[in-house]
Amino acid sequence: MTDRDFNQRRAEELLRKAAETQNLAERSRLIGEATMHHMRAVEAEVGKLDGDPDAARAPDDG
Repeated sequence: MTDRDFNQRRAEELLRKAAETQNLAERSRLIGEATMHHMRAVEAEVGKLDGDPDAARAPDDG
């Protein structure tokens, strides 16, 4: 799975979780994390992460 695909799927998953939660602090955290993954997917799509050894590493799920 490419970095772009991983980050896009993770962002979608986090947004689904955010939509299901009633806790506003948790919802805000999930949306923030989803935004981070979306930005990484966009960067990978335009090639900004090519050659970056950390780009292939999956982020911690926390």
